[in-house]
Amino acid sequence: MNEEAIKRAKALSHWHKYGIESAKDAFSVPTATIYRWRALMEKHHGHLSSLNNKSRAPKRTRTRIVPAGLKDEIIRLRTKHPRMGKTQIFHTIKRQIKTSESTVGRVLKDMRERGQLPLRGEKPYKKKALVRKDRRQEKVGVEADTVVRYVNGIKWYFVTAIDLKTRKAYVYVTHKHSSMQASNVMKQIDIEIPCVQTDNGSEFLKNFHTYCLSRKIPHYFIYPNTPKMNAHIERFNRTLEEEFIMWNKHLMVDRDNLEKVNEKLQEYVTYYNTVRPHTSLGFVSPEEYYVKNRENSHM
Repeated sequence: MNEEAIKRAKALSHWHKYGIESAKDAFSVPTATIYRWRALMEKHHGHLSSLNNKSRAPKRTRTRIVPAGLKDEIIRLRTKHPRMGKTQIFHTIKRQIKTSESTVGRVLKDMRERGQLPLRGEKPYKKKALVRKDRRQEKVGVEADTVVRYVNGIKWYFVTAIDLKTRKAYVYVTHKHSSMQASNVMKQIDIEIPCVQTDNGSEFLKNFHTYCLSRKIPHYFIYPNTPKMNAHIERFNRTLEEEFIMWNKHLMVDRDNLEKVNEKLQEYVTYYNTVRPHTSLGFVSPEEYYVKNRENSHM
């Protein structure tokens, strides 16, 4: 029995001893209510539990209507890209499924609470700021950097570059920390580049710098301890960590998997450049943005 049932039982007992008017005044309830409580007791053969409060929740509740195929598509995308949020999912599927960002968010929440979503994994550890040297060019075409990760005692170097006009990314992974390997990323960028901005790491000297000179691409270095001057590539490095590296470490435990990791990496870069919605580009991919703004881009 809950407290309310005990109160009602006392009111009925008071009625039998002192009359209905006294019970009504003592417990501040209408006469009809006291009669109703007595009827409940009689109906349930004197069981005091019949005086417990009944749930006032509606017996029927509204059932949320979920567009056909939405849950399956969310599971597919989150399985392949575990860090995808509601905004990116919505802008990826909006052409195939008629829905809204808020609906995607609610469905994501429901599925998460029911354990129907793949785990998103732990957040990657915070990267230490790299030492930055030299100066910065006012108008930058491409920013480049290197991400170093140790897996099972094996060093993996991800040489990254990003075009600032379209946010199109280029990545190459290697075991060697050399300017020759860094220049391989530049060779992937078959576009006109106004200039390149990097830190003063050794991988961006010698062969890398020579390659820039051969293409007549000005090569600038940023000031020491100023990662924000290379903010775009730093942000991409974080995305690369969250969306690719942390989900492929099972391949990186073996040094001989370099070719396989590179294949998977290029698949991810293709997805990043041609499918993944980018908030800064109005929720379109870099490729879509480039097509729409071809005349304004240096690409």
